[in-house]
Amino acid sequence: MRPCTIDLPLRLKKKVQIGKLYGFKSVTLQMRILQIVLIASILAACGSKSARHMKRLDHFGIDTTNSVPYSLDVGTLAPVIQFTEVDSNGISTSYSSTEVVREKPLVVLFYRGHWCPVCNKYLSAFNDSLGIILERAEVWVVTPEKPEYVALTREKTGLTAKVISDTSQKIMKDYKVLFHVNEQYRKKIDLALSEDLKETNGDDVLPVPATYVIDENHKIVFKQFDPNYKNRATVMSILRNLP
Repeated sequence: MRPCTIDLPLRLKKKVQIGKLYGFKSVTLQMRILQIVLIASILAACGSKSARHMKRLDHFGIDTTNSVPYSLDVGTLAPVIQFTEVDSNGISTSYSSTEVVREKPLVVLFYRGHWCPVCNKYLSAFNDSLGIILERAEVWVVTPEKPEYVALTREKTGLTAKVISDTSQKIMKDYKVLFHVNEQYRKKIDLALSEDLKETNGDDVLPVPATYVIDENHKIVFKQFDPNYKNRATVMSILRNLP
């Protein structure tokens, strides 16, 4: 997990600045007590933040006893994506994100599965504007679904973008979006949507439906990452952030 930070009250900030000015070795007992208070405050704040964060992740189906997903930062190098696509004639073509970004920006978008009503609604609306995006960028859509279920997603949404069936989970792991589904959420999918993730995905895993825009230097210039799967990147936010 990332380091925790808190905003100190102004009076504590002033005392800390005084302590730094004169050096903690020469300060009074009051300053040493202040050190202890500050450390305790930071630990308490971090613990509270962590607990709230974990509770939110759990609410959206993320098993927090396993590694939890987190967003990659804007300005950092994006992980390289490589995959092979086989057409209806059995001809295979290999693709690499490093080659794509030499020509135009790359939009990488993750979705959960054909069984997800939110995903289907989003992908259908996204596809309506896909032509506008493709005028300025390449679009790769990544999913844990097996190829036969990707076909169902295309059928339900009309999606025409390149879809990568990441059954090895490599891309999702590299982009830190992958998570194991907790037992409560797995039962919800099974009962409410009549879907077995181990059948469609090969495992009880899902991605956070994040979106990243990658520039010619293979750096991330835009991200949308939210464990709340109902929140997705809008077409306008993607277009506005294309280099």
